[in-house]
Amino acid sequence: MTWCYGPQFSPEIEQDGLPRVVIGGYIVRGREVPFDTLSWEGYREGYDDARYLATLRAVLTTAKVAGQHADLVAEIETWLQRVAVDVDLDAWRRRMAEHIESLRNL
Repeated sequence: MTWCYGPQFSPEIEQDGLPRVVIGGYIVRGREVPFDTLSWEGYREGYDDARYLATLRAVLTTAKVAGQHADLVAEIETWLQRVAVDVDLDAWRRRMAEHIESLRNL
């Protein structure tokens, strides 16, 4: 990933000598912090998805305002409207990145 989300660290050391890490209201203990959890990875991936989508929408808007690449813009907008609830997220992310690059490179 290109950047990282930081959990909240408590400066306190618990009685067992392990640092305390607070993630989403849950205390996760471990000798090496941060302690990765499935729920944390789900949150991180969802946040990345939102950032990809925001970037795609921004380049779409830029292309529309400039009156450029009308056919490609229409194709991408149609693709976005047809995204299924059970889409393969890895394929969807890859396709968003390809669309972003295609609009930025024209």
